Amino acid sequence: MPEVQQIRRLILSQFQQFKLCDFDFTDPSSGETLKRVCLTGPNGCGKSTILAQIYHSIDPGILPLAVDEDREANALILVQYGLGAQTVYLARNGLALGATGSKFSWFSDDIENAPGWDAFLDKGMGFHEFDDHFSDYAVNDDDSLSAPDVATAWLSPAMDLIDSEPADDLRELVDSLTEERAQLFNRFLKLPDNRDETVASVEQLFEEAYPDPLAEIALAWKPVLAPANIRFSSAHPVGLLSGRTGESIPFSSLSAGLQRYLLGTGHLRILAKTNEFARSFFVIDEPENGLGHPLATALLSDCLAQIQGEDAQVFVATLSNEIVDSFSGPEIFRLEFDESNGIRIDRPIPEASAAIKEPAKGEKKVPVTLKPNAVRLARLKREIKETEDQDELADLIDELMSLRER
Repeated sequence: MPEVQQIRRLILSQFQQFKLCDFDFTDPSSGETLKRVCLTGPNGCGKSTILAQIYHSIDPGILPLAVDEDREANALILVQYGLGAQTVYLARNGLALGATGSKFSWFSDDIENAPGWDAFLDKGMGFHEFDDHFSDYAVNDDDSLSAPDVATAWLSPAMDLIDSEPADDLRELVDSLTEERAQLFNRFLKLPDNRDETVASVEQLFEEAYPDPLAEIALAWKPVLAPANIRFSSAHPVGLLSGRTGESIPFSSLSAGLQRYLLGTGHLRILAKTNEFARSFFVIDEPENGLGHPLATALLSDCLAQIQGEDAQVFVATLSNEIVDSFSGPEIFRLEFDESNGIRIDRPIPEASAAIKEPAKGEKKVPVTLKPNAVRLARLKREIKETEDQDELADLIDELMSLRER
């Protein structure tokens, strides 16, 4: 099986609260794979669950969120991968790949023209029924899914993963960089061209060839730490952080959100500098958690600045309207509870794809404007009247105002 490049589509069927959800991660106007995707919706609608399945699809060694093995053994996770100009589908059950009881099959994209495909998209199927029904379109039965040649990151309030490994804490991060840099300098010092140079000149050449990543990270952190009168220095005799008068400040004393911000931006910058791969794949769950909107936006912007490669992708789940507004319409997927307490997707329709009625001869052409989602507005008004949860009320009002402004 060729190496997977991008995730173009994700279909969840009979999986947890998802009776059938079809996420098409392509631009409706161009058909190109989206490089940035934003999932939003109320708490409990499954944003983190979807992100975990997306991450597991590109880094099959890890499923960040656990699943109920007895319940999900016949669930269906269907992923469409881009392979350059080609696409291929991977169908698997709801268990982590490699776990006892996990099942998967590869399918040609001709499956989209198969008898029963439209019926599947209408009502869904479990894994075993899907595997049997579309067996004529299965390909390469013996191939397994291996991690692609891509730099990966998963950032969430509960756990951070960098290239499939748990992210270091601040002390480990700094110590690791310092040790690696010392080893790199020793190798640089022994190069034949440097043996006759003075130590000072070699140090200068080394700094020019290999800028200190800690210095760059400290520079990135300064705008965030300086207003709080906090300084970062790996050379501080007691700790890494200090106050205005030089007193040591424990990293653990910072807010959880600020710790996340420092570690997230630090790790992503190191990943970008040391990345030997041609592309990056980042998944970020609730960047605003524990942070104000300015810091959350800064974290996301820093993440987007570190992605590499033509086929790079970033998936974000958020409750923040400010973060949602930083994405374009086709990149936004709103998850909502339907009448049966299942999940449905409300994806904004690009204005360019709206039907435009041609004026009759002599009739003045009137510009078409897209109206807000009237059904969702009515439902929001009802939910605002019925809810007794103040946090939920604030979220509903924010969404109502956002819809009205469109």
